[in-house]
Amino acid sequence: AHPDRIGRAGPPEAQKTDGDAEEDEVADLQNLEGSEERTPTEAEAAKRRALLEIARRDGIAAMVDLWLPPMVHPDRRGDAAFMGPLRAMAAAGGAERYADQIAALLDRPDQRPFLSSLECPVLVGAGREDEWSPVEQNRAIAAAIPGAEFVIFDHCGHMAPVEAAEQVNAALRHWLARPSR
Repeated sequence: AHPDRIGRAGPPEAQKTDGDAEEDEVADLQNLEGSEERTPTEAEAAKRRALLEIARRDGIAAMVDLWLPPMVHPDRRGDAAFMGPLRAMAAAGGAERYADQIAALLDRPDQRPFLSSLECPVLVGAGREDEWSPVEQNRAIAAAIPGAEFVIFDHCGHMAPVEAAEQVNAALRHWLARPSR
């Protein structure tokens, strides 16, 4: 039961489909990194603006050093071989790209009213130790979508495809093998 088109929810730069599918043509949707379904609270917005100020004042590397650790499981935070490529990826876009991402996040309308109208199969996954997009937030997203499947990745933060590749792949294989609805 492999769909013709799969969409991926997540950060603004990753919200696209595989192939040439239009947004309304997505046959299946997977959300494996957590995505806020609501407009961030003022406290969340202030936290993100503070990180942006650090990026502009002290450089993107200084911001990444504060932002990235809570995104991964605590056991991996001191692992230079693991963190180095993630730091490089996060810093590659620079402060202005980060500013664009923050603007997109903070200006995004509340998506909760639309979740119940999704008609395609949806898989939502969350890292058990994700400090930026906690399990309960992702569980609420899955609960709001009719028929959505929810999976928790153990020993994992927000970077599930990197931190728990075997678990992510197993969840995707299971999900893709399900009967069509």
